[in-house]
Amino acid sequence: MSVDRTRAILGAVVKKFGQRVAGNATTMVGERKRIPIGPLLLDVGLGGGLAVGTTSLFYGNQGSGKTTTAMRAVGVFQGLCRRCMRPARILNVLHPDSGNPDDRWTAEGWCDCVAIGLEPMPPVPPKEKEEKPKDYRERCEAFEGAMRANSYEECVALWIDSENAFDAAWAVRQGMDPRRLMLVRPTTAEEGADVAKAFALSTVVDFIVIDSVAQMTPSLEVEESLEKWQQGLAARVMNKTIRALIVGAVQTRRAGGHGLTQILVNQTRMKIGVMYGDPTTVPCGLGQRFAAKAEIRFLSSKTEMRDEQYDTKNDVVAQPVREKISFKVTKNNTASMGVFEGDYLLVSRPDGRYEIGDFDDDEKYFKFAMHYLVTKEKGEGYVILGRSFPTQDALQQGLIDDRELRKEVRDFLFQKLVWGK
Repeated sequence: MSVDRTRAILGAVVKKFGQRVAGNATTMVGERKRIPIGPLLLDVGLGGGLAVGTTSLFYGNQGSGKTTTAMRAVGVFQGLCRRCMRPARILNVLHPDSGNPDDRWTAEGWCDCVAIGLEPMPPVPPKEKEEKPKDYRERCEAFEGAMRANSYEECVALWIDSENAFDAAWAVRQGMDPRRLMLVRPTTAEEGADVAKAFALSTVVDFIVIDSVAQMTPSLEVEESLEKWQQGLAARVMNKTIRALIVGAVQTRRAGGHGLTQILVNQTRMKIGVMYGDPTTVPCGLGQRFAAKAEIRFLSSKTEMRDEQYDTKNDVVAQPVREKISFKVTKNNTASMGVFEGDYLLVSRPDGRYEIGDFDDDEKYFKFAMHYLVTKEKGEGYVILGRSFPTQDALQQGLIDDRELRKEVRDFLFQKLVWGK
């Protein structure tokens, strides 16, 4: 009897609100895809990467790498196919059709996710009123053939720059394509919230970054005197914005995508009169922390200096070569990693292998490989995943040169550290 009543109630809900409102949890959501950002330990702490269709909160001290890491995440998403969230095999950037270079550029690529069954065939286009059945059938067949041949669809990203500090040159170094990025610079928090809501509910945007939440200024603060006390204004506006983004994530998933992925970049503030515990907090209310499925706190970065001597004057000066960015994953509802701490190196000066802005994880790959994977065989030296190296230095150089070996080591570490296999 209970089974029949459950089916009846579910049928009534589906009949009233639609098929996509209620149903089996596996078919409606399934396993969330994860997109690795790049730094090894950060992806491990996130459970394999950013969970697609969720909200993540990046917060921390000034100059700690929040915006840089968010840029790297957007750069990765710009190279993915919207249907299957895999990297496009071929990606070409196209000039806007309008001929105006200020408009957003688009991209076309190649992906076989529909052909190999990773994604279902999208619905055929609707029949036009005056279209003949034969012409409509031929158009549907051409549509299905084109989808099986190439089902790539571009991921669209939006950056809300409330700090007025977006640097296109630095974004390029982080792997982004600023021409394909929609950039919004609101003057007030309400304006930024309305823009975010409009794009989120349109279901055409796949990735939204708000940089930063702390600088979303309510209009009353701009219009009224600064002496007037306006408690909780920014928090109320931000809570409404977050609720709109969550609705947009649901609607994007219903429209056939994987959901709207959001990164909220925020700062830290000091509490007044706190003697014990963590004396820091984040501006604009706690609603963002409740909505975020993952919280990454970026700590103060440390710069690695190196002395270099110039031949002309024989003067010794200190030059920055690496910047150590430390982080702590304090919340992750999509993976049981608990509190995870780590760091990664941001290159400040090119050295032949890396350019400015790249992440240097060579040492971490070597240490993890030596601990989990490498075995010392008599007469063969150090063996890792079927490859042998005579010395540890040769092994470390092999991890740098052989990208396929590096990828295999990364996949193994994800299996070992994230899923415990």
